[in-house]
Amino acid sequence: MATNNDFSVMPPQTELLDMNTDSFPFSVISSGKTFALKNSFEMIKSAGTHLLIYTISGQGHIAYGGREICLDRNEAVLIDCSRPFEYSPSVEVKQDKQWVFCWLYFSSPYNKTYHDLLYSNTSGKASTRSEADMMMQFVQIFESLKKPSIKNACIQSDALSRILTALITDMDLLAADTANDQEYLKRIPGVIHIIERDYWQRMTVDDLANAVGLSKYYFTRVFKKYTGIPPYQFIINQRINQAKKLLEDTELSMHEISVMTGFYDKANFCKKFKMHVGLAPLDYRKSLSPKNTKR
Repeated sequence: MATNNDFSVMPPQTELLDMNTDSFPFSVISSGKTFALKNSFEMIKSAGTHLLIYTISGQGHIAYGGREICLDRNEAVLIDCSRPFEYSPSVEVKQDKQWVFCWLYFSSPYNKTYHDLLYSNTSGKASTRSEADMMMQFVQIFESLKKPSIKNACIQSDALSRILTALITDMDLLAADTANDQEYLKRIPGVIHIIERDYWQRMTVDDLANAVGLSKYYFTRVFKKYTGIPPYQFIINQRINQAKKLLEDTELSMHEISVMTGFYDKANFCKKFKMHVGLAPLDYRKSLSPKNTKR
């Protein structure tokens, strides 16, 4: 795969050409992980093979099949290499936000079936609910490519099957999630009210999800879509903001403030406060009002 900064690229398995791999559903030809910068690349057409691209971070742009596809984190596209296509990092992505993606070339008698299923989605791309599982399969393929053998060809075929199956089965689930987002987003202001009111009490993301009748996974996704940050981080931010007010306006001790803001432990409070503010709580108080020095 031609790029300006490839690494971890596994070349075609020429050693397997004389082996009987036709009995496997999928035959992985080459795989790798790429850091793409500001270049645009036109891919060479190759009949009989398909290319799977999966974004790890950043954002890529794919021109294929008359579509302009933006590929974000945890999104994949399957390309028929007999048709022309181009890829590049999105123009809005800065140097420190380069596009990082895994890719693999493969052949299979089922290529067209999988391709058509994935492209039944109007966006031309797919994603999965489990990034960890996706990466695990890619790593398994990559590691097995280092030592060509019939056994490893079997491992690659199985891992690729798992990747494609996950993309297809999760496609409908994620589409349903998105369709329901608008309704569930209406519940988030109520959750924010609970956090702002009860921040000093012990609360977990599970508690908040249960309060609005959503799974932890789906609640976290909808909450982040509404606020821009995960619910746990929102809770911590609320507690830190309240702690700052108490440090500014009272002479309460660090232990007292930790209890009143839901940290319950002075050491944990001081650690979280410094992590978010850049100063220890007592130093923060001294920087605002030297007379407030009580511990």
